[in-house]
Amino acid sequence: MKHLLFILVYIVSSSAFGQAFTQLSIKIGPTLSGQIKSPKLFADGGDKLGLSGTIEPTILTFGSKKQFDFNTDVSFIQKGGQNYSPIYAYDQWGQVIGIGSEMYPVTINYFSFSPSFKTNFWKVVFVKVGPRLDAFVNFKKQDNYSSDPRTNKDFNKTTFGTTYSIGICTGEKRAKFICEFIGQNDFTNSSYNKASGQTFKNFCYIIKFGVTIPLKKQEI
Repeated sequence: MKHLLFILVYIVSSSAFGQAFTQLSIKIGPTLSGQIKSPKLFADGGDKLGLSGTIEPTILTFGSKKQFDFNTDVSFIQKGGQNYSPIYAYDQWGQVIGIGSEMYPVTINYFSFSPSFKTNFWKVVFVKVGPRLDAFVNFKKQDNYSSDPRTNKDFNKTTFGTTYSIGICTGEKRAKFICEFIGQNDFTNSSYNKASGQTFKNFCYIIKFGVTIPLKKQEI
């Protein structure tokens, strides 16, 4: 976490003086996230809305028509989903006398770092892809019966995945408008719930709006 925060501070300070990057993008937008649960239980599933904010410097621009970029995406992202947990009722001798269940939303907050390769088409449309590292911050659950026993310690400190997107960047003035649709899938599990015996793997879709500001020209 300390290393990720250091990278964020370095990016902001360096970009402000235009000494390390060719351009800077600032974006915000809603997220729609869910979780792949294993094993999947009856009535398990459901997505959740959240928020995301991004600072994305462009390290270099290259190609015969300057159609390629290499970027470093640093984001705060809210992920999560609708979770299912069984609820057991016991008698005074410890025997199960009833079984119920509860569906409840969970929000998981991350700082995300994703170096990416970007290709521009017709000076307006772009596609982008790259690996991603999510650093866990905290999580919030809204279960009514304390059926989810997890705490922050039950979540993996980091998860690994991929980020891919398509978008438009347009404008005649120095600052250009961005609209971007982003997909994220994880390769590693985010947590384990001992109450349901399930592991959780995140996926997330984001729509971001923002601006791109050129900082300096870089020739390759």
